[in-house]
Amino acid sequence: MESVSPSPSTVNSDTTLPLASSASSDGLATPVGVPAAQGLIREMKNRLVELDETLGDLHAQTLEAAAFGGEPQIARDIENLRAQLQEQDQRQREGIQEIELILGKVLNTEVIEHMKSGAEADIARQVDALVAAQVAELLKLHMPEELQVEVARQEEWLEEIQRDLRNSENRRANAMLRDGESAPLQPIYKMDGTVADKFPSTLKELFEMDVSTSQELMREYELSECSASRERNLNRLMQFFNVKYQLAGAVGS
Repeated sequence: MESVSPSPSTVNSDTTLPLASSASSDGLATPVGVPAAQGLIREMKNRLVELDETLGDLHAQTLEAAAFGGEPQIARDIENLRAQLQEQDQRQREGIQEIELILGKVLNTEVIEHMKSGAEADIARQVDALVAAQVAELLKLHMPEELQVEVARQEEWLEEIQRDLRNSENRRANAMLRDGESAPLQPIYKMDGTVADKFPSTLKELFEMDVSTSQELMREYELSECSASRERNLNRLMQFFNVKYQLAGAVGS
């Protein structure tokens, strides 16, 4: 262990651990217990400063006692106390170094694990994209064009079946809505597999829909009988969504 001079200038009580700042700059959360350990280190360094000052005073008193012919026993006592304080000072310095080493290992482990998980996710995404591209190229090379057309048609048919199944389940859920205007409305998918941007999320939004929005939804879902009447359009949409409500004002309008 390298010896440390007891001069007060060798200890800086305001020094902070650079490891903690480097970890925070990478967007990592500081591990539990690190701030408390850093506070303990700062407190120990402050005590080292006080010890350094005490050692300096004792050293001066020893020299003064020797210079003026003071009691030899007093000088020896002062020197023994100075030696004990110096030993305590060294132990605290070693404790600070050990804590800093432990903190460094903890923070480095956090950084490595974070980088490792991010790299694995990136690699997995790139591999999936490469495999999909390679499979598509191999299919073009080794599959007859007629068969490729048939596969595309079957995939389109499967997507249509899945869309109709989702719509059937959502319409069945919409038919059960009896909880008032805040009840969530299940979405109905268009022919392209998407949901209209202005699809109402609740019964309240559906009931308060204006005429222009109702006409826009009628066109997006390719519904016939689009009208200038808000009530007629809403009743048609509610039938399409399978909502068991009707607006009475639509009769005869």
